[in-house]
Amino acid sequence: MWQFIFCITHWLFHYWKKRRKRYEQENWRLLRRRRILIMRLLRQRRRRYVAKSCWAYPTTGRFWEETVPTFSDISFLKHFGTGRETFQCLVDELYLDLVRENTIMRRAIPVDKRIAVALTVLRSSGDFTSVAKLFGIGRSTGHLILKEFSSAVCKTLYDKIVTFPETVTEREEITNAFNNMWHFPGCLGALGASHIPILSPSQGGDDYWNEEGYHSIVLLGVVDHQYTFRYADVGQPGGTSDSDIFFKSELYKHLCTKLIPEEFHLIAQSSFPLLHCLMTPFSFNKSKNSMQTKFDYHLHKALTPAEVAFSHLRGRWKVLLKRCDLQLDNMVDIVKTCLVLHNLCEINGDHYFDSWNESVNEETHFPQPLHQQNLTNPSQAGIKKRNELAVILP
Repeated sequence: MWQFIFCITHWLFHYWKKRRKRYEQENWRLLRRRRILIMRLLRQRRRRYVAKSCWAYPTTGRFWEETVPTFSDISFLKHFGTGRETFQCLVDELYLDLVRENTIMRRAIPVDKRIAVALTVLRSSGDFTSVAKLFGIGRSTGHLILKEFSSAVCKTLYDKIVTFPETVTEREEITNAFNNMWHFPGCLGALGASHIPILSPSQGGDDYWNEEGYHSIVLLGVVDHQYTFRYADVGQPGGTSDSDIFFKSELYKHLCTKLIPEEFHLIAQSSFPLLHCLMTPFSFNKSKNSMQTKFDYHLHKALTPAEVAFSHLRGRWKVLLKRCDLQLDNMVDIVKTCLVLHNLCEINGDHYFDSWNESVNEETHFPQPLHQQNLTNPSQAGIKKRNELAVILP
């Protein structure tokens, strides 16, 4: 009898436990539904009284609209890096590429203000946050404006402004200038290279690591007597030697086709190879005679335009001095854009302030790697031509 009572009691206990568990589950579901319903009601109630989110956050920057019109010509040049005439030239040339239509959300940023934003970023080492606050725009808008500006410059102006001397008149003007100013005959331009700091590339980062301990791309450029770039090769990895960059460039292919008369040539430092179309100094040794020393002296003086042009390029556009928050493809367009702007400033006679050289001289985080001696065997035609020039030099 007691066993039967125990079984009944045990069964009732488990039955009551299951019912209680089921009741708690149903009660929990009801509470959860009630909470969700209350939250939805509260959200709807808040939406009635809270203003909807806007297209863009309101800003108060009135620098372009109120402050810039009061600038003198010197203040305008110091801030934007270009004179008013050069600035207006950019507006006229790039208007169709940069103009945007107004929308129901907001008014489009004018073309002249877009160019002003891009020039300020290039002048201020790529500090997008400060520039955005200054002009009353968003940081991402500053990024977009710079990319669109550099793309438009490369598309519309680069092939017009950075051109290799092809006509007889241009060649005679350049060679006569090098001969009269630096006493070096037959020179079509001075060849040089400069390293531009970049972010670590997603692929092939080791190739871009240079001897100074940072990632960079190389700007290979030919400069004429007016300190303007007549040719540029941008984007070669920073770990590549100057001679290898030259051999890979379109310039070497162009010179090899012998479209340039034999009496003309370029000049460069000893890190480049000696060719019939490229004159470099004699190898460093103690047995140099007076003729070789004189040749090296005149060649070093004739390389002044390249040194000045590269220094002015980086001093005017400080974005080339520091690592900018842009990817590799964008940095190539940025460098080409700075080349175009540099040439326009030199052509239009925009003044270069000596104080701008301080930022170049104080370059400590990303110094330029030292030029190494070229190990490529010199061509016999180059040796013969260099000896002939060494004899006729004054």
